[in-house]
Order: sequence, then C-alpha cells, then structure tokens
Amino acid sequence: MLLLIILYCAQGSSWATPLVQDTSTGSPLYSQGITNTTHAAFLVSGRSRSARNPLCVENERTIWDILWSCLSTMFACTWASLHPNLPHPDASQWKTYRTRAHLMFWALIAPELIVLWAARQMYGAREFVKDFPGFGLTVSHGHYAQMGGFMLMEENGKRLGIAGPTIIGNLATEGSFMYNDRDITKDEVVFIMPTEREIWDRSKGDGLTKALVVGQTTWFLIQCLARWQQHLVVTELELVTAAFAVLNAVIYFMWWNKPQDATTAVPIILKLNQGAPAHARIKTDATLTNMMHSDNEKMLNGPVQSPIVVKEKYMIPPVTLRPSRQSRVLKRLKQLFLPLTISFWMSVPQRIRQFRNRFGSFVIEEGTFEVTVFYSYIGTLAHFTILTLSSILGIIFGAIHIAGWHFEFPTPHERFLWRLCSTIITAIPIALLGRSVLRYQAFNADRRHWFDGGEIPALVVFWLVIILMPLYVIARVVLLTEAFVSLRSLPGTSTCKINWVDYFPHI
Repeated sequence: MLLLIILYCAQGSSWATPLVQDTSTGSPLYSQGITNTTHAAFLVSGRSRSARNPLCVENERTIWDILWSCLSTMFACTWASLHPNLPHPDASQWKTYRTRAHLMFWALIAPELIVLWAARQMYGAREFVKDFPGFGLTVSHGHYAQMGGFMLMEENGKRLGIAGPTIIGNLATEGSFMYNDRDITKDEVVFIMPTEREIWDRSKGDGLTKALVVGQTTWFLIQCLARWQQHLVVTELELVTAAFAVLNAVIYFMWWNKPQDATTAVPIILKLNQGAPAHARIKTDATLTNMMHSDNEKMLNGPVQSPIVVKEKYMIPPVTLRPSRQSRVLKRLKQLFLPLTISFWMSVPQRIRQFRNRFGSFVIEEGTFEVTVFYSYIGTLAHFTILTLSSILGIIFGAIHIAGWHFEFPTPHERFLWRLCSTIITAIPIALLGRSVLRYQAFNADRRHWFDGGEIPALVVFWLVIILMPLYVIARVVLLTEAFVSLRSLPGTSTCKINWVDYFPHI
C-alpha cells in the first residue's frame, strides 16, 4: 500500500510532466534545439551524456550519493542478511569473521548459491516439522537442528558430536534415538527441549536489524521504480544493486524463521551410568574393523616383540628436516604445470565430488562438530524442486541486468561487454534449469511419461557444468567492475534527484 501511495504521488509530480516548449529565439531550449518530443526521448533512453536536464540544477545528487546508496544496500544484501550455521565450538572470533567474509564474497559473485542454500534450509526445516509433528517442534527448531544447534556431550563436558535433525526429532517424538548403532533412550540423557523463544534468545539478530535490512532494500527498490516512472536515468550500479535487492527479499523470506549468528549449541548430556565413558562404550564400525585387521596381522606375521621403552629424559628429540630451496622450487614448478597433465584433469570429477560432499552433504557424520555449509534435511525429490527454483531466480537475476541492454556506456566496447556478460549470467541458469528437468525425468522416469528427453551421458553434462561455472564467475566480475567504472561518465538525468526523496528518512 505504501509503495502504491508513493508511486501515485510521484506520478503527479512536476518531474513526470513534459517540459513546456519555448519557441522564442532567445530561449536556451530553442537554441539547443530541444523540444518536448526530443526531451522526452532523451529522458527515456538516456543516450546523451553531454546534455543536462535543467530541472535538476538545484536538486542534484553526486557520485558519492550514488555510491553510498548502492554500497549500503549491497552491504545489507550480502553481510547483514547472511544467516550462517553455528561455527566450530573451538573456532576463534577471527575464523568466524573469515567464514562470513567468504560467504559475503560468494554472495557478491554468485548470489544464486546463497538462494540455493536458503531454499534448502527452508525446505528442510518445513520437512522436519512434517516428519515429527506435534510435541512443540516448530520451523525454528528445524532450522536450529540443521545449523548444528544441538551437541551430544558427556557429563564431564567432552563433546561427542552434533545431534542432527533426525536425532532431535526421534528424541522428541519417540523418546529414543540411534547413535553409533546403539539405541539411546531419553532416560540415558539429560536434555530439555528448548522452546522457540529460547532458541531465538540465542540469535544475535533482532527485529530492529531485520527492519533496517528489509527497509533499506525496499527503499532502494522504490527509488529505482520511481526513477524509471519519472523517466530519470538509472545507473548501471543501481541496476546491479537492484538485482541484489530482489534476491535479498527472497533470501530473507526463506530465512525468516532461522536464528542469525547463533554460536552456542544446546547440550544433550549422555549419562555415564555404566562406569565407562560413552565414547568407550559405543564403538564404531571403523574401530571394530581396525581391531580385526590388527588381530589378523598378528596371526599372519607371528608374535611381535615388545617395543623398548626409553625414559623421557634420555629420548632424542626428533629432527625436522627443512626441504632445500631447490626442492621447494621444484615442488612449486610441479604445482604450476600440474594443470597441463592428463592425471590432473582425470582427477577433476573426483575433486568435484569431494567438494560437493563437503559443502552439500545430506548426512551429518557422527563425531563431527559443525555441519557442512549447504547441509539441509531434505530428500532427493525436494532437491530437484530447489534446484529448479534457484535456477528460475537466477534467470530473474540475469534478466534484471539485461534490462540495461540499451543503457548508455562510456565506450561501445563497454556496452558490448555488458550485453555479453548479462546474456551469459542469464543463459547459464537456463541451461541448469534444463539439466534439473532432465535429471528429474531420469530419476523418476517410471512415473513421468509426459516428457521423453532421452538419455544424456552424465559425463557430458558434468563437464558442461564445469566449463560454465568459471565462465559465470568471470561474467559476474566483469559486470560488477563495469558498474563501478561507468560512474566516471554519467548521463545528464542520472544526477537528478527524485523530488520527494528528501522528505523521507533513509540511509
């Protein structure tokens, strides 16, 4: 409603009315050959960089005004709106800030990844509530379980590992859970399920922070719409920032029920009522396998002599041999020319799979103390839906950049780069959307007969994605760079302020 009122007021302002044509010979408008028709075309297209709208002489904005508005909005869309998972319990404050800086970098270069992350966690939190109905579990509980907010611990304070959503749900609904192939009942733990209010007490974000972020991005979008409605030029930097603001609105909606910047987990204490620590009583399959291998080696190799025990004060300290300068140079040269070898490219699929397992795992391994970056409690079918949604939002993000197709640029080469890169960042999500549809068809072919796409070799699709991702990053960097560089030469009406903007408090 507020947006409609502001746009209605802007529509009736003097900025939206045509200039009165002065045909007198002494008129500066006449001498410059400016008429109502040509001036209207100038305002719409923004082609001329030498002319200046005479109406904005007393109501101008500077480059610093544009930079401040855009940078503050970008900061709100990348740093302030992030909802990271819980850090490692032993992580320092510096490591926490460094992780957040990495996320901010990816939010600038590939904001679709943040959309994908938020969508996965939103679907996972809702799936958590559906799988474990009742017992006071909410979407906030699902988010907190996904971000590593519950920790299994011994009575002496030793951490055993994260308790994932499945453990929390089973403990709340059935009163027991499986851990290391052992059924643990609620009588063997000391744990009180926190309420939704108690979970939000651990969040560093509050209503005021959310209001400032949402208000700043909304205000920026309103200004861009008002400039377009009043036929004032929108700069390339403002267009890029508007694209961030649109995605930020979606991200904030998906993370609305997720606590922000929480750092401490809720403890689930295992009672040590059998005279042995929990980690000693609960042996993993890997431990048993190592014991069996050790016994087999003893049987095959015969008795092993007992090692000689040397007193500590007579022990010779180990000598650390530093590699020579020549060996270090050879090692660096080997790493430099490694991409030229066949073995390097043959190992790329394995490296990518390891990267995906690290950042996008669907399983929390027992004994880990923090979840992977893109972990979520979702199934395979939901994964296809989320990829489709993220691809569509990526297409919208690229389409906003394509809206600057006819913008005026300082040079024709810069205009060509903008058009090329905006096309790339729009076409790649379209390709990924098609890939998701084909994968869904292959996964669910027995029930989906309406689409017959044929079999596509997985290796071809894999390498296609590997090639497109660096291309996308390069295109994003070029667009961001050009958005700032183009400020050196602005069209005339790009310095005109909206006449009502100063009447509202804003950043």
